[in-house]
Amino acid sequence: MRSRTEADASSPKSRARSGRSGDRSGDRSVGRSRISRKAQVRAALVLAAALALTSCGGPEQPQDSATANLARPDVPAPEARWDDCPVTGQPTRECTTLKVPIDAAKPGGGKIDLAVSRIPATDRKRRVGVLVMDSGGLGLQGLYTAANALPPHVRALFDIVGFDRRGTGRSTPVDCGPAPAPIASLGTAKKLPGTPEDTAPIAEASKTYIANCQAKYGQLLAHLGTADVTADLESIRLALHEDKLNLLLHSYGTLLGQDYLAAHPTRVRAAVLDSTYDPNRTGTEHAVDAAKSPEAVSSTQDLSKSTPYAARLRAYTAGFRAWCSAAGPAECALSPDPQKLLDQVARKAPNLQQAAYAVMADPADWPGFSRAVDLALDGTKDPEHPAYSELRRYAEKGFPQDVADADRATPASYALTLANHCNDFAWPRDTKALLDGITKSAKAGGKPDAAPALAAAYAPCAQWPQSPTGTLGPLTLKKLPPAKLKATPRPLLVNTERDPRTPMLNAWHVGTRYPAALLRVGGTTHNMTLKGNPCVTGHLLNTLVTGVPPKNAKCPAV
Repeated sequence: MRSRTEADASSPKSRARSGRSGDRSGDRSVGRSRISRKAQVRAALVLAAALALTSCGGPEQPQDSATANLARPDVPAPEARWDDCPVTGQPTRECTTLKVPIDAAKPGGGKIDLAVSRIPATDRKRRVGVLVMDSGGLGLQGLYTAANALPPHVRALFDIVGFDRRGTGRSTPVDCGPAPAPIASLGTAKKLPGTPEDTAPIAEASKTYIANCQAKYGQLLAHLGTADVTADLESIRLALHEDKLNLLLHSYGTLLGQDYLAAHPTRVRAAVLDSTYDPNRTGTEHAVDAAKSPEAVSSTQDLSKSTPYAARLRAYTAGFRAWCSAAGPAECALSPDPQKLLDQVARKAPNLQQAAYAVMADPADWPGFSRAVDLALDGTKDPEHPAYSELRRYAEKGFPQDVADADRATPASYALTLANHCNDFAWPRDTKALLDGITKSAKAGGKPDAAPALAAAYAPCAQWPQSPTGTLGPLTLKKLPPAKLKATPRPLLVNTERDPRTPMLNAWHVGTRYPAALLRVGGTTHNMTLKGNPCVTGHLLNTLVTGVPPKNAKCPAV
């Protein structure tokens, strides 16, 4: 198979695939699939860390951003050599691996791999440009996009681009092993250590873990945050030879959208940010607010590469099982002992884990999933047994099997989660102060029982090597000159009114700093734009096609 570069014009096929904004040749058709909701499935694996904006208190204060609206270093345009990489439902997908600087301020220094995918627009004559998607889940495949869940008109007009964030998947994955024992044991503590003597072993274990990780990855450890991913996104734009990008970013990925808009405001044509994170929140606040959502229980589970099937299934169903036990048999068909019945089905149904993975992020699916598992109890070891039909239906809402297998091969690591959250948000730089802050924020947020698990998840942030660009802070466009601000697109912020992971207040506060248009959606669902709500889909389509968002619209829940 011959590789193709962006500069390779030796054949019409190469020119049709070059990705240049002036290219309009080569009508190609993207296959359809029944698969949906992939973006929100991956978003559920952010480890216990959804950000919210209702003040919970805590000793650390939000910092003025060291990155907002400051001139970013220019990044070199990397060479892109595209090869076919089709997966189920996406037969025309192409992939490339870019070489990008570890530190954008030192373009001549060390480089890492950045894996990028592209699905060419099906209507090449009317092609508008590139739509970059990021579903927000740290450590999981961004290379595979939920393109098949997009409206057909969007797939016709845009090349759909995805990428594995640095430190994940095929983009120089980072894994320093699980949390060391003194830190992991915090998760089962009845009360967090409160004296300097008691917190000293935690601090020492954190320093040792970080030192070992730095010995393995060097300066990369301080360059895994959102500001560095922003530089990668600019490298992708340059490699594609696009003047401007269109963005559809979800959950944690909304931080990337905010930062890219602040750093490169004239390089965005349209932006839709779904389920908004507020970078002005402190680390302890956003971690505690994440713990309020039932599906966040699954996000705290260890999913290292060596985790066996049974442990993965329990991790994927942790939130579901807690809900099921409390809901009772009237709502959950597996109550009062969901784990026992899940284990029975796991021994014979081939797609239970995939189905659990697909519904993990969406509590609205849990009653139906419980009924599907209940029906599967009558099945045999024949994978085509009729009793598995409903389970298969849920499994198909997740990734295709070939993508799911690749995705599970490189799950989010403890170090990667720390590298993002410790760099993106402000944390106390002392272990005792950090643990005290988590305890106080957990109490103020009405979730005191979450403090031990959150301490185990984030204790090393007190010692984590800091990014040279600092934390994200209150990213804004309002410091731009009036003429430049007028020429910058208004992002569309999509948020449900009672989203427990990223509350509506996040979107309101972020919206005032840009300014942005707000699409309020009824209900509690996290990540709305790809869930089939016709009102939301209409606004998404109109915003991407015209580049103009609606004026503070509202959609009902469905």
